[in-house]
Amino acid sequence: MCWYSSTCAAPPVEAAAGDRLAVRHMHGFWNWLVRDRELKARKPAPVCLADGSQVILRPASGWRKQFKLAADAKAVFHMDGASGRDLFVVEDGREFHLNRLPNGLVLDVMYVPQPSVAGQIDRVGELARHNPVGQRTHAEQFHHLVAEQ
Repeated sequence: MCWYSSTCAAPPVEAAAGDRLAVRHMHGFWNWLVRDRELKARKPAPVCLADGSQVILRPASGWRKQFKLAADAKAVFHMDGASGRDLFVVEDGREFHLNRLPNGLVLDVMYVPQPSVAGQIDRVGELARHNPVGQRTHAEQFHHLVAEQ
């Protein structure tokens, strides 16, 4: 979660494994990730997740039922450079755009790649975009990333 907040908002905070974050509606139509303790703060600091970060989504029961998610759904965060979208890809390959997640959704950060790993993930994604024959589905990318850990 960095496209908007890193360029237009207060200086962002980098997420770390063990952080508990929450989705916060900001400025009418943007969602930010903020530390859960800042969910109701007047001016929360946006938190950036690195591409390839692994999280556990903790959706409320209504949202869980609507989207058929477990109470502790595992997801990989992906910054789509082509569209500028911040996505959470769950194990079955479904994508959830950050700006469409419900206000207050809590997530736990389980793993944040080091810069060198994030760069490798970006290069793999770039190669896949230019090589549709070898392109992995988002579900395959999720399982590959988790297996590397």
